[in-house]
Amino acid sequence: MEWANDPMAKRHTHLGVYALATHHEGLILIRKGRGPYRGSWDLPGGRIEFGESPRDALVREVSEETGLVVVDSKLIDVVSTRFTYELPDGTERDLHHIGVLYRVTVESVDGLKVEADGHDSLGSQLFSIDEVHALDLTPFARLAIEAELL
Repeated sequence: MEWANDPMAKRHTHLGVYALATHHEGLILIRKGRGPYRGSWDLPGGRIEFGESPRDALVREVSEETGLVVVDSKLIDVVSTRFTYELPDGTERDLHHIGVLYRVTVESVDGLKVEADGHDSLGSQLFSIDEVHALDLTPFARLAIEAELL
């Protein structure tokens, strides 16, 4: 990889928690509001804040991005991906993405945030498992969904 020796390349490790959030036979996804996969469908989740437990981060992120309440969660895996992308200023970024995955059940989908939250999400939606096959998923979401649901 030629860019790996480029001093302009930026390396970053991101550690986050992510929810395979289900309600009955459906999967709740968010549409990415920023980053290299803006507009693609992704798992609800995000960064663990300093001093926060992974489970607390999961509950907070699901609530922030979807408006829903987690009633049950089970740790299922920790996955790692690595990819490069270009920042708006032309700088290449090398991202190592580590995700702590949980299978999550939500109380209800009443109150599902379908509008953008002004930060990370362009809205969330409940999809049937059959619908998920045809979606433009982030590579991270596809990896997790295929490993656990498809």
